Amino acid sequence: MSQPPDDTNSNQIPASDPQFSMPLPFRWVFLSVLGLSLISLGIMLIMSRYDPLSDIQKRLFDSCDFAWKAGFGAILGLLGGKVTK
Repeated sequence: MSQPPDDTNSNQIPASDPQFSMPLPFRWVFLSVLGLSLISLGIMLIMSRYDPLSDIQKRLFDSCDFAWKAGFGAILGLLGGKVTK
């Protein structure tokens, strides 16, 4: 009688693999930037449904526009720095 294969770790990357190790502070920064970028993009998408925007809404829209673009650039910078390290 053969034993069934152990599937508990077959789909996981080993923790000792240095290519996929990610320090905890890096994870927090990356997830924070990603979350803020997605929230800013979501606010922009919601606000784009309303045609006449007040001055305050326009400023919020412009701030969210800058925030998601800066966040996207930061994500690319974080990932690029992680790859070159």
